[in-house]
Amino acid sequence: MRRNMEVIIIGILTSFVLGGFLKFLETITNLKVYTLLLNIDFVPILGEINFPEWIEFSFHIIVSIIITFIFYHFVIKYKWNWQGILFYVSLGNMFVGLLIYPITLFSDRTPPLLAIFPLNFWLIGHLIYGISMSLLFILIENKHNIRKEKHQKNKDNIIPFK
Repeated sequence: MRRNMEVIIIGILTSFVLGGFLKFLETITNLKVYTLLLNIDFVPILGEINFPEWIEFSFHIIVSIIITFIFYHFVIKYKWNWQGILFYVSLGNMFVGLLIYPITLFSDRTPPLLAIFPLNFWLIGHLIYGISMSLLFILIENKHNIRKEKHQKNKDNIIPFK
């Protein structure tokens, strides 16, 4: 239960890292990369509703939490060391960003599909998102390993009754 809460917190924190980075870039360049992040025009029924930004960002947070759980599942399943976590989670998130970039085709509010600068900003943002997720995974894994070692040490120091 504790790890699930930590993964949820990581999903929320990293969603703000990605959202903040893309919002900053959109503000200074006027390229609609943050708009693309929040875009749900392609979702039936929901795409027809004009939601306020905070609700659209809430959808982004939910997706981020789901992605975080998926990546954390792989971290645990394959017992990646810190280098594996950093490599696979960072590049995996960049790959996810590349896979979902074509949703730009479904909206006239987002950048054109082949616009090179928005695509690069989008991929860099997802790489930063992946790196921040990786570092937080490494942090919680180290914390749990230290706790496990302490518990094991305490177990070893117990003198059994005879």
